[in-house]
Amino acid sequence: MNLAPRSDPHLESFRRAGDVMQSVASARSRMEFSERLLPRLQQWLGTEQAFLVLLDRQSRRPTIFGGDRDLHLRLGRVLRSQPRGLQPPAIDLEAADLKPAETLTLPLSTGALHEGALVLSRKVSFEDSEKEALAFLMEGILPHLKVLSLHEQLDHTNQQLRVAQDSLGQHERTRVLGQMAAGVAHDVRNALAPVTAFSSILLNEDGMTDRTRRYLELIHESGKDVAQILGRMRDFHTGHEKPFLQPVAIASLVEEVSELTRPQWERVSLLGGSAISLITDVADGLPMIFGDPAALREMLTNLVLNSIDALAGGGRIVIRARSVETTPVGAPRPLEQITLEVEDSGTGMDAETFRRCMDPFYTTKGSSGSGLGLSQVSRIVHDHAGRLEMSSSPGAVSRFTLSFPGVRPDALTADSLPRGRKGRTARILCIDDDAGQLHLMVQLLEHDGHDVAVAVGGRAGVEAFVGARREGAAFDVVVTDLGMPDIDGRGVAAAINTTDSNTPIIMLTGWSSDIGSELLPDVALRVLAKPVQPTLLRQAIADALS
Repeated sequence: MNLAPRSDPHLESFRRAGDVMQSVASARSRMEFSERLLPRLQQWLGTEQAFLVLLDRQSRRPTIFGGDRDLHLRLGRVLRSQPRGLQPPAIDLEAADLKPAETLTLPLSTGALHEGALVLSRKVSFEDSEKEALAFLMEGILPHLKVLSLHEQLDHTNQQLRVAQDSLGQHERTRVLGQMAAGVAHDVRNALAPVTAFSSILLNEDGMTDRTRRYLELIHESGKDVAQILGRMRDFHTGHEKPFLQPVAIASLVEEVSELTRPQWERVSLLGGSAISLITDVADGLPMIFGDPAALREMLTNLVLNSIDALAGGGRIVIRARSVETTPVGAPRPLEQITLEVEDSGTGMDAETFRRCMDPFYTTKGSSGSGLGLSQVSRIVHDHAGRLEMSSSPGAVSRFTLSFPGVRPDALTADSLPRGRKGRTARILCIDDDAGQLHLMVQLLEHDGHDVAVAVGGRAGVEAFVGARREGAAFDVVVTDLGMPDIDGRGVAAAINTTDSNTPIIMLTGWSSDIGSELLPDVALRVLAKPVQPTLLRQAIADALS
């Protein structure tokens, strides 16, 4: 007689459910939870399919644990097509093309975050004892799954908070740097004014050699570029100032950048003992770019300097310029585009550097780099309606390809071209608290034939204006600085307009011409940024006299 105890299927099923419950109790994530749960269920129940589905209550985005990628794609499409508010979500296995012989769907919920189900399928039917044990299992594991979902939601929220804090810190850092940059730009602009002004005057002189004239042109253009760069430093604080646009010849742009960067790549070649060569390949008859010449020079210069840094062991830099025709969708005819390529045979960039190289303040040069060069390139390209593409990998050629709309000289109207006319001569009062700036203005204006009087400071300027008018020798135009200690430019303009509202006023500022834009047109005819470009000053005076 067999006296061995008979195995109770209910007891065995509950024992197996208890083992599964214990195995998932120490899981630290939903992924680990599913990796422990699903294989044990398959081993216990002999299922062909076992997967866990969680559906975000707000976004309806499904998360599926278990199964292969094909299952995830098919089931995801079905779940996303279900209407909101189903409790539990209707999982249409037929529509997902699963078609099991026997399927058991056990609903679950993690509270306000997810709804979902545990889906099990096999060829034979599930026993009542298995269904009861699985219901017991679900009651035991759901609280832990809910805690894991809350923890992951908390981790996600904390990560978003850290990103927001980093963004806020970056914003605050940029704001402080912008304030510092604006102050530095103001002082450097004043110091730079004689370089641009006197080089402009000298360029009108005769008797110099071609070499001297070329060097003087480079000095003048470099001075103007520095002023533009200072303006972009100031943009951190005050926002972009509208650039002075004009047609730019590509061949001249490439030649100027080649000459401006020559001292740097020749110095690196000399110090490093390995030769660096710069090769230019510019096609003939290219259209022009209508843009800011200083910004375009800075853009190309930054790319060349970046290439020089990558050529520690020597190599070559190639600048190519070509014209291509493109036909945008809906365009009546093909459009010309300029493509500029800067290529170097340097060390290349790894994946992390390639991904972040355009980010502001990101640099691989340590304390010697600002991390602003390529981000400025990206911004300048964007400002000129261009497109930037790059390719690089460790040990391979790095290539930056810039594309811009091209224009032909015959397509430019007179209104689109910069003006710099002298016009008729006038009696002009110049007001500034800086004697050096006054001397500079006198030289510029007298060179154009104007009769110039000066006043040091706002109070002296108002007194000079009123006195001249009383004596019958009124001024035709007043040029005044904006920032002065006793009476600033706004006060000077208000006093002059009270005396004679018909006298045009030109305001100069070492900050930003946008700062004085609120003065127009009630107080000042024009606001010009220092260092003043002679062409812009001539244009402003001609407009005032007209």
